[in-house]
Amino acid sequence: SSDLATSPSKLLNEALDLCDKGMRTCKHPDENIDFQNLKGRILRLLAAERLQTEDYEGALRCVRVLREGGGKEEHPSVGLVAMRAWVGMKRIVEAEKELKGMLANKSVPESVCLSGAEAFLAAAGIEAAKGILIGLVGRYRLGASAALRVVQRVVEGEGGGATAGRARVVAELVSDDRVVMAFSGDELEKECTAMHAILWN
Repeated sequence: SSDLATSPSKLLNEALDLCDKGMRTCKHPDENIDFQNLKGRILRLLAAERLQTEDYEGALRCVRVLREGGGKEEHPSVGLVAMRAWVGMKRIVEAEKELKGMLANKSVPESVCLSGAEAFLAAAGIEAAKGILIGLVGRYRLGASAALRVVQRVVEGEGGGATAGRARVVAELVSDDRVVMAFSGDELEKECTAMHAILWN
């Protein structure tokens, strides 16, 4: 029923209200740290829940509240939720800004950035692939693995585009000096073999 469908959001909003009430009862700022941390976790859950139900504006409202709260370093999931929400609203410029912020933030795990990059590529199209790939290769230890995933997505048609267009983008990607450097080293033989297989199949 609709009541069941909205119950997670309702429960999370009620939990937020309880946190706010608890914070108002604290007599000293130090006493509400636990409430602030709990509120942050609830807001992240609510943002993810709103994203899952395709309420993209609701997800972004949660992100806005989290960021306005300031405090300690932003949780890695916040940028990913924001990026996916902008993608859902077809606001590619804003989504790209969030992705670049994730790539620049060294505390964001590689897996989170790769997930975000793939989602962005699917929405932005193949022409965005090079910028994504260079950002990943330049940012992470697993540059070769990141390159493989992005090139594979382009070859498979992720982000659309005609076959000839995809072939051109792939050629540009794999011939970039920074990408070539990412595959240098004897320990990357497996990744090199996988890339050759992608290119010649």
